[in-house]
Amino acid sequence: DPNLLQVVDSDPEKPGIQILPGDALPINVYNLVDTKTGDIKFSQLTNFGTNFSGQGVLATIPFKALSAGTAYITFDFVKGSTVDSNVAYRGTDRLDRVIDGIYKILPK
Repeated sequence: DPNLLQVVDSDPEKPGIQILPGDALPINVYNLVDTKTGDIKFSQLTNFGTNFSGQGVLATIPFKALSAGTAYITFDFVKGSTVDSNVAYRGTDRLDRVIDGIYKILPK
């Protein structure tokens, strides 16, 4: 809910609002926050001919609380789809599920 939480821009040198890319994958394809809807579009790839194996941080999303309330952070996910929140390999969705977040924002 963009009335409760605001994404803090992680790269003020670039136009628009971005989240902070992690170290899991080397190529940032898309990184943009829609401050009106609260949608975050973020995509990373491996280098051609390589695969990711192991652990790493995909991205970090710093938020600023704007007002008290309960904020729901949800991921657009449909099992088997490769055009939503997913990890894909050779065109196949590798995620089985995602876990949304619920955050209670308290007044000062």
